[in-house]
Amino acid sequence: MRHSVYSVLACAGLVSTALAQNFELWLEPGSVSPSGLFTISVYGDADVGDGYYSAAFGLEVTSLSGLGSVRDIEWSPGIWAGFAGDAGGYQGDGLHSLVWMSLLVIPECGVFFDCTVPYGTLMGTFTIDVDPVIAETYQISLIPAPQLDPSLSYSFEVVDEDFSNYWVDSQGTLSLVGTSVSVIPAPACIASLLVCGLLNTRRTRDGVPI
Repeated sequence: MRHSVYSVLACAGLVSTALAQNFELWLEPGSVSPSGLFTISVYGDADVGDGYYSAAFGLEVTSLSGLGSVRDIEWSPGIWAGFAGDAGGYQGDGLHSLVWMSLLVIPECGVFFDCTVPYGTLMGTFTIDVDPVIAETYQISLIPAPQLDPSLSYSFEVVDEDFSNYWVDSQGTLSLVGTSVSVIPAPACIASLLVCGLLNTRRTRDGVPI
């Protein structure tokens, strides 16, 4: 009788593990350059599998006050991606279209070699170009692939190290963790001093005989 109980509990534990499939994609911002450029890096994690296999998503950058403007967004996949693509690039109004990437499976990989891409590895980078003159905070969010292309059923796929099992976020829960970036223009007086310095330099040069 005890053996039966233990068997049932063991099965229940396996079912719980199978159902508890949680996937996460999150963003980490870089510093803002004086020209208004900053990077947003994408990372992933899951409680099943051993590493990345594929992913697809878009990006939305929102000016919280409505005063700031996004001039361009470019995408660069991580070096682990054997295949990658960009459906349409920057669409305007802070929206970057669907990007996708997938691991190139090496035939020699299997139970004897761990060829998966570990969770927490850089998945790719968006480079965002905003107006550097206007003080603004931008909210940056990932867009799930199915929202951009209904023919796609998931945004994140993971695999075990011997490539015998695959899991996708549509089988569980996907968490998308966004971020925000504040752009603070340099004081106008500093800019004026720099301009005056350039003018003085020009006058000095003009006064030198050739």
